[in-house]
Amino acid sequence: MSIASSRIAPASADSLPSDPSADDDRLRQLAVLRAELDRVDDGLHDMLMHRAELVTQVGALGAKGRVPLRPGREASILRRLLARNRGALAPAILVRIWREMLAGSSAQQNPMVIVVGDPELVVSVREHLGALSRPETAGSSEAIERVRRGDAALAVLRMPSAEEQWWAELRGDVHIVARLPYWSRPGAVEALVLSAAAPDPSGQDRTVVAGVEPRVLSEAGFAGAALFADGLAEVDGFVMQDDPRWRGMSASVLGAYAVPVGDFV
Repeated sequence: MSIASSRIAPASADSLPSDPSADDDRLRQLAVLRAELDRVDDGLHDMLMHRAELVTQVGALGAKGRVPLRPGREASILRRLLARNRGALAPAILVRIWREMLAGSSAQQNPMVIVVGDPELVVSVREHLGALSRPETAGSSEAIERVRRGDAALAVLRMPSAEEQWWAELRGDVHIVARLPYWSRPGAVEALVLSAAAPDPSGQDRTVVAGVEPRVLSEAGFAGAALFADGLAEVDGFVMQDDPRWRGMSASVLGAYAVPVGDFV
């Protein structure tokens, strides 16, 4: 046997005996951190139960009416929380937690029937309106009519196109109230949420209008006028049908939506 082959290989770090005192210290730190996490969880649970009580009180006042959904207020809540978010909590996780909580609050006040015009929209609906929601599928015309009759609280339809001009069936009693997804997600199918309840402002909105071109809107003093979809335009802000700038136009306001938040990468 050669001298080289008879040498003993140096011990690796894994083969060295561990320091029992260091292991004990890590276990003690872990126990302390887990105990603190348990206290935080209990505190969060207490706050969630208190929030549910407040939601019950709001519902008893009947402020939301038949459709317990205020997309504008929900969007403003999320923007406020995102603006104050710090540290390791990822913005996408924050939005996901609060979207589920907000959806639960709406369902607590009055369970909603949701109709989608395309099965591919179910994922976006569950992300925005609750993982436990069970949307039904129907054609766009049927979905709009069900909202009009009160058989459904919400209809979620693909963005209008040259082939799908479902917006022509809106007669002022069904409104665009939200745009999905509210936050960016690769591969998401864009959609609009329709309700018999009028939209509510979020503080950063776009209004959708039919029957007038963006150029005419700009000349009338509307900021951010742009093509929204085939046959539709949109402008900055929350602008309703009684705005005096519509005078002399054959414009029909179809609703408004909170501007979605940015990409969480």
